[in-house]
Amino acid sequence: MCRNIRTLANFEPPATTAEIRSSSLQFVRKISGANKPSKANEALFQRAVDDVAAAAERLIQGWVTGAPPKDRAVEIRKHIVDGAPEGLTRDDILDNITFYWFTNTAVSSARLYWEARQTPSKGGFFDARGVKIPVSVTVFANEIYAAPQTWAKRAYSNLLYFKRHDKGSHFAAWEQPALLTADLRESFRAFR
Repeated sequence: MCRNIRTLANFEPPATTAEIRSSSLQFVRKISGANKPSKANEALFQRAVDDVAAAAERLIQGWVTGAPPKDRAVEIRKHIVDGAPEGLTRDDILDNITFYWFTNTAVSSARLYWEARQTPSKGGFFDARGVKIPVSVTVFANEIYAAPQTWAKRAYSNLLYFKRHDKGSHFAAWEQPALLTADLRESFRAFR
């Protein structure tokens, strides 16, 4: 299962066609192993996305449950803002935005993402790169890309430590500092 594809059924407001299509695209990328298909495979790739999106829409519309629909805003707050103990408060988020705004560093912090999109011939953002230095990988449940251990082993030939957590997200160091600190200590224990 693609860990970065989220549940779309039984939400209020319901999932949009764009959200279903986005999840379908992620699914086809995952099973094809291609972020962007070659010219020879473009039509096939697009048909697959269309077919998966149509099947997903039928599934979501036909899904029968006795559970009340989940409020999307509440679900987001549970993971990111202030609904769960590990979530971020509105003040946390405002502090972070203010930090980037006043120091004029938002653009430089986003450069990594921009560069990855500008040079597709050198591989995608999450392509294995054959890094040989000692590496530790910690994966948090709601991360944008939850790297599987098989990928980490291919990407990092000297993988010292790998751990997957059942909570946390893209801001794990901020939300789960104790888990991340424990992982860092464990992964570099051999170097003490």
